[in-house]
Parts: sequence; C-alpha cells; structure tokens
Amino acid sequence: MLNFINKKTIINSVVSIIIFFLLFLSLSILSVGYIDFKYIKIFLFCSVVINITSLLFISQKQYYRSFVFVFLFFISIICINLITHSVLNYDIVKFLIVFYVGITNINLILFCIFSKKLKFLSYIIQIVLLFPTLFIWQYFFISGGLVNIDTILALFQTNLDEAKSYVYDFIGIKQCIALVILLFVSFLILKFNSKIKKQTFKNTKILVILIISILLNIFLIYRYKDNVVTQIVTDTKKYLNEYKNFKILVSNRKVNDIKIDNYKDINKGVYVLVIGESQNKEHMSAYGYNKKTTPWLESMENEENFIKFENVYSCHTHTVPVLSYALTSKNQYNNFDLSEAMSILDVAKAADIQTAWLSNQVHYSGWDTPVSVIADSAQQQRWINKYIGETTDTNLYDINLVEELKKIKIYDNMLIVIHLMGNHGRYKDRYPKEFDIFKDNNSIIAEYDNSISYNDYVVKNIFETVKKIPDFKALIYCADHADAPDQGLGHDYVQFVPNMTHIPFIFPIHI
Repeated sequence: MLNFINKKTIINSVVSIIIFFLLFLSLSILSVGYIDFKYIKIFLFCSVVINITSLLFISQKQYYRSFVFVFLFFISIICINLITHSVLNYDIVKFLIVFYVGITNINLILFCIFSKKLKFLSYIIQIVLLFPTLFIWQYFFISGGLVNIDTILALFQTNLDEAKSYVYDFIGIKQCIALVILLFVSFLILKFNSKIKKQTFKNTKILVILIISILLNIFLIYRYKDNVVTQIVTDTKKYLNEYKNFKILVSNRKVNDIKIDNYKDINKGVYVLVIGESQNKEHMSAYGYNKKTTPWLESMENEENFIKFENVYSCHTHTVPVLSYALTSKNQYNNFDLSEAMSILDVAKAADIQTAWLSNQVHYSGWDTPVSVIADSAQQQRWINKYIGETTDTNLYDINLVEELKKIKIYDNMLIVIHLMGNHGRYKDRYPKEFDIFKDNNSIIAEYDNSISYNDYVVKNIFETVKKIPDFKALIYCADHADAPDQGLGHDYVQFVPNMTHIPFIFPIHI
C-alpha cells in the first residue's frame, strides 16, 4: 500500500521534481541558447506530472530510468537542428518537450493498463509512437536535414518504382547502418518498458492516481499538440485539402466567366510548351559543359529565330510547387489561394484556344496533384504511362510522346503541353541502351549525362514534328527544376544547393 506521508517518499518526490525540471531547462538552453522565464512554470508542472505518474510503479527508479530513456529518444530530434545549425523558436522547443512528456508517460502507462495477454497492444501502440522519431532521424541520415511538409507531399506523389530508384541513387551503407541502429534502439525501448513492474489497481488510491495521471498527460499532449512534429502532419493535411478544393473548383469553374480584354487573334497558331524534368543546364554542352551532351541544341544556336536564355532559375526544387506556380496565377509573390488560381489552360480556353496535354509523368498517385488537375482540364490528353499509381517501370521512353503527338487533332489556334519524364532518377532508366554513351568513374554522373543526351534527342524529335504543322509558331522548352548529381544529391530542397535550380530555357520560333 502506498504511503503518501512517508518522509522518504516526500524527499524523493522533491528531488525527482528538481532533477526533471533542470533536465527540461537544460534541453531548452541547449536548443535555443537561453531561458524564457515565462515558460519555467510549465516545465515545473511537467516535473510534477512525472512524479505523480511514477507512483503507478512499484519501483520508481525503474520508472524514471525508462522515462528518461524513452523521452530522450523522442526528443533527440532536437539534435538535428543543432547539427544543421538551424535557428529554433523557443516555443517550438518548449512545445516539443512538453508534448513528449505526455506521450512518454502515456506510453509507459499502457504497460500498466494492459494485462500480459494484451501486452501486444502496448507494443503496437509504442511502435506507432516511435515511428515519427524513427522516420525523422532516418530522413536526416538520407538528406542531411529535418523532414518537412514538402517531403511529405513528395511521398504522396511517389510510387513504388520511384522510391526504389531513389534508394538506388542516394541511399548507401551509412544510411543502412543508421537504420539498423535506430531499429535496435527501438527494440531496447520495447524490451526495457516491458520489464517495468506496476502497482496493483485493486488499490483504490492507485486507481485514483492512474486516472489523474492519464488526465494530466492527455492535457499536456492536447495543450501542446502544435509542435514541430505534429505541424508536419497538420500542414500536410491543410495542403492536401487545398489541392482537393482546387480540383473541385476547377471542375465547377465556368471558363466562360473568365474575361480577356482586347483579345485579338492576330497571333493565332500552334504553340508548344515542353516541360523537362530534373535537368541541370550545367550538364548540357550547349551551356558550356565539357561533354557533348546536347548536340542538337548546340546546332540550333545558329538558327535565326532561336533564343537561349542563360540565367533562368526554378522557383523550387520539387515538381509540384514549381509547376503549380509556373502554370497558374499563384506564385511566391502573391497571396492567392491555389484553389482560386487560374491556370494557363483556363486562360487558353477563355481565349478560344484548343488545348492538349501529353505526358510520361505520373497522372494520379496518393492524391490528384495540382499538376494533374491542371492537365485534366485540357481538351485532349495522352498519358503514356499506363501503370500510373503503381509503377513508372513501363518500358516507355519519352520518345513515345512523339508518336502520341502525331495522333492528336490539330487546330489552327492551339496550345500543346508536353511533360517529359526527362532526367528523373533513377537516371539509367530514362534512356535506351544505344544512349549509354558516357563512361565515367562516377556512374551516377555518367548515367545522368546519358539521360541529358537522350533528352536532347527527344526534344529534337518533338521540334522536328511540330514544325511540320502548318500553323506552328513557336516551341518553349524548360525544365521544372534541376538535380545535383555532382554532389551526389537529387533535388530535395532540404539538401539545397544552388544548382538544383539551374535550368535550361530555350525558345525555337518557326516562321
């Protein structure tokens, strides 16, 4: 039976409260470099809640050891900000500490509530609670940064084959070792917690303490649920809802309501926009690269009506934000909601311009992306990747889009958008064997250069096809963003280097 007035119990409680209070202060100082005194009381409150929860266990010392072990593992993600030299807001640190005090205690309480027959429920719940920390750490070892909303959004758009390509290109022994260590620590936590000896709940006082402890810890979790971890989930949900609303508004939008003042058809004709993927102009010989990766583009520079822009940069390093900005009235300089933004296809329709969209990209994935929504408003559509949503391994290279281009119905006033798979990793999957030209010590760079060479061949064939159209006026080619193969990186902006935005932009005009 618990003795509440035992002098030793009181002393131990005071000591434990002081120790945990100092632990929380130390974590906050380590993370942000100072103490915000208005938050001291919540750290003191957390220390009291921990002390109350400890009364549920026969050995309080055993509980404290388990709490510290689990809590420090949860909160260890703060170290990522220290390693990356990120500037942390004090509220973020305080909220995260308090939130995980509640999570850790609820985690340990579960081992008290469930009997041995239902112990597996405790394990399952604990694995769920551990997953965010495991995921954040593993992402750090892969990317060198803290996981963010763009990462989560990209995951929703990633299918199995694309994920395998990423693993092939950018995950090595270091990342695998890190994963093994993380899983081992998780196993130790599971094993450690399962050995904690609980009080018997036949004792009324213990039952009261259990209820009070659960309520206090749930309060901590709920009150401080807006932290750096949970914000990733809430912000992702917000953006997904915005994309969903965007699709609904697009389907309900009446294009006739869009007014274009003083529109004249003096420039009627067929215009073609070709969107490349992950192409870095620093690996294009037309932009000074030391390997002859773009012979066609170089030959076009002698044409009278050819324009090559030297200093064009993408506004992001991921496809969806880039094209959401590039193809709609939404951009980084205004406050438009994406759901209310007019797309380039909407404007074309309002001007009585026929539209077509041809793509070797993912059509639908985890949800309908803004790019897919924009594309779905085109009057003619050709999606050559028939395994969309499951795999990109279709054995259909970008050159197949040329055949699809020949099949569409041509009008005298028309916009055709062609979205290539381009230079998306895994690079060696983007070109046939006859384009396996370059052989370097660094296979990733060689494969990337081969994909650049093949992309040049594809764009050449697209241009040769469209210039035969009687009303053809101009073709614009640009990439959505670049990759950084020289640094062994893809285009994750957490690992941002400037050349991830160094894209080509060309303008062949046919008169």
